[in-house]
Amino acid sequence: MMVPSMVCFKLCVAVIISIWFVFGLTDGKEVVGKLTNDYNIDTKKVTLSGLSGGGSFAEILHLTYSSHFSGIGIFSAFFYRCGNYSKTIEEHYAKCGNPGGYPTKGFKPNTKLSNPNLAVKNAKEYADAKLIDPLNNLRHQKVFIWQGTIDVYTTPNNGLSVLNIYEPYLDSKEQVYTKIQYANHHLPTINRGTNCPMQSDPTKDAFIGKCQYNGVYNMLDFLLPQNTVVSPENQKSKLTNLKEFDQSEFFHGIGNSTTIGLADVGFIYVPSNCTSTKNKCYLHFYFHGCFLTFSEVGTKHIVQSGFLEVAEANNIIVVFPMAKVTPANTGGCFDFFGYTGSNYAMKTGKQITIIQRILERLGA
Repeated sequence: MMVPSMVCFKLCVAVIISIWFVFGLTDGKEVVGKLTNDYNIDTKKVTLSGLSGGGSFAEILHLTYSSHFSGIGIFSAFFYRCGNYSKTIEEHYAKCGNPGGYPTKGFKPNTKLSNPNLAVKNAKEYADAKLIDPLNNLRHQKVFIWQGTIDVYTTPNNGLSVLNIYEPYLDSKEQVYTKIQYANHHLPTINRGTNCPMQSDPTKDAFIGKCQYNGVYNMLDFLLPQNTVVSPENQKSKLTNLKEFDQSEFFHGIGNSTTIGLADVGFIYVPSNCTSTKNKCYLHFYFHGCFLTFSEVGTKHIVQSGFLEVAEANNIIVVFPMAKVTPANTGGCFDFFGYTGSNYAMKTGKQITIIQRILERLGA
């Protein structure tokens, strides 16, 4: 009579552990730790990426502090500062979104501001005024772009207009890798999530697409030094290496989580070989898309993305900052359109400043 109980006990424990990693059973306040710099990071090869609005925010961060990075990966995103400045996500989508992809709540389409040439002009003006780093920093950097042709949120034309921002400053076209697939709005994987042409339900599949293409691996393989990134085909991630860190300690002097639009807790994956300074490791920042906050999907997007396997196999520390749903940020997006203020794409921007502080803490 005791055997079934013991089996049940072991099974229940396993299920509880699995649920914690996917959905989260804690707000992190009891177990969260401070972010440390106890790592040996290759500061010349720091990269970043993002999906959807997170990809657009990654572009903003990249151009603002280009001196800290060596390359960027952009999945299903809008080009830099598309729409210029919008106070709400609905206003932004009226300017830049795929018609019918997101409700604009009374805002009429205004495609005049969906102009990459205007974005290039803005970037030049910002750089000249020293509001962002010099654009010449981009000369030797790499840019990876993945875009679906039937994306319900952003049109291929908009997504590929990212090239208008970067190409004038790159030394060679070989520094750009573009992958276009018959796909919807996803972070592409080989066999996880929603079928690639189908629209994803963020609460179910967390914008992960089954596209027979490992987007994370191919991106990092391109961005990092040639022949250094190995395939994660047989690599298992170690969920215990995915740690919470106190994101709120970087808010001082700026505001609180509601006014900033960032969660109190972020995540960091530290591969087994990177837990000490013995081995030199790469550093990567990944910014999730809208509707993918911890309160909405837990860590499902992180765990299913493919990042953890690639990171474990290649000594890549990955930081996953987390946004927050607020009255001003109903989509739970990183600020890629202006809900924290008109300086959102400058060094003085709230979220830009906080990520810069995290970079400094890690010694990057």
